[in-house]
Amino acid sequence: MKRGPDAGDPLDVCHPIGIEVYEVDAELLDDWAPPQRAAYRNLHGMNLPAWKG
Repeated sequence: MKRGPDAGDPLDVCHPIGIEVYEVDAELLDDWAPPQRAAYRNLHGMNLPAWKG
């Protein structure tokens, strides 16, 4: 998709998506809990050197 002053109308290149919504029996959600947050510290697997200051 082009951006900037020559971009044009985005509706010319956008296409609709299909969405289906299902209603779940409430009993199926009795023991459900949201997932726990991942123990990710935004370092992308890198180890930062120790600060020496």
